[in-house]
Amino acid sequence: MIDVRELRFGNYYFYITGEIIKVDKKHFNYIDKFCKFANPIELTTEILEKWCGFEMTDAKTLVYKISWCSILYYYKESPYVSLCYNRKADYLDEITEIRIDYLHQLQNLIYALTGEELKVNYENNI
Repeated sequence: MIDVRELRFGNYYFYITGEIIKVDKKHFNYIDKFCKFANPIELTTEILEKWCGFEMTDAKTLVYKISWCSILYYYKESPYVSLCYNRKADYLDEITEIRIDYLHQLQNLIYALTGEELKVNYENNI
């Protein structure tokens, strides 16, 4: 079950039927009841690469670049992402690590950092 406070328009989740659904305005009329049947989508390397535009940089790191920072996902070491800012083109300073387990959390983080939605390309990868 997903906490109602974590859902925004555009978030993806598993519905009780097993379907993957994108939250839109029709859900918000009954969001309290609806959240009882919404389950989070666990992040995997496949989802990050195929759906979200992350790129593999080495054997254990996926990266998503935003103009002023990069989000690094160390999938073999921990479920944390690292926020890094670009001081120089070839060097990243780590700001912090944030635990991100689910797709909707990543979507919300990208939105909070940029004010723009993470482009999730789910429909073209099923």
